[in-house]
Amino acid sequence: MCDQTKKWLAALSLLGIVMASACGSRACADTIKLNSYNGDNISIHYKDPSGSGHTYSVNATAGQFDMTYYVSGGGSFNFYGFCVDLSHRVGDGTQYAINPSTTNNPSFSNWPNYGSETNAQAVAYVVNKYGSGAISNNDMAAAVQMAIWTLLGDGANGLTTLPTTSGGGNNVWFSGVHTGATNDANSILADVDKASLTGSVASWYQDLYQNQPPCLPGQSVVSAAPEPASVTLLAGIGIGCLAYGWHRRKTCAAA
Repeated sequence: MCDQTKKWLAALSLLGIVMASACGSRACADTIKLNSYNGDNISIHYKDPSGSGHTYSVNATAGQFDMTYYVSGGGSFNFYGFCVDLSHRVGDGTQYAINPSTTNNPSFSNWPNYGSETNAQAVAYVVNKYGSGAISNNDMAAAVQMAIWTLLGDGANGLTTLPTTSGGGNNVWFSGVHTGATNDANSILADVDKASLTGSVASWYQDLYQNQPPCLPGQSVVSAAPEPASVTLLAGIGIGCLAYGWHRRKTCAAA
């Protein structure tokens, strides 16, 4: 683990102490809100994470979300994030409670192999390198999101091109993708395949409605890890919970 990572993890530990002091015995009720998003309309196909053998197909916008994090005790900040949960739906303006954590191995799961630390570190590498700031190009925003979905579903096991079929045992694949987005996603996946992923950390926001019916508001998201200076600043003003997020609009469909 690099020295910079150790420094901001230490700052985050201090932040937890501040949070415990501020919140007492009550649970932190921080929320995130989807403000807007940009990207491309695509179709994503994925196998049921429970292993039932069923395949789902969803028409969605793959892209980056502009979100606001609201601290329960007061204060807020904006961030950019990406979807890691297709089981739930949100639209512009949706605000919902989350359980934030900054880690290389998130404990919540709505995806095949999602509990794999290697998969989570691959996603962390992508969001930190390609998604920490605003992405103005729609194809690139879509590429980052599709790379994240691919890595969550199938890991960084030599997969260097965006999957377009279920062949080879893929858990996630895509159709209706722009050529530019496909090329960008291929470049990202090829980069991940060559990168050292050990110690890569991201911020994960677990939707507190995760295990509830799919039409309840909320969706689990991921964002780039906070800079050490930012974490220290937040701790200094008493803000207790950090997170990341993203979300995209989808119509809530009946089961």
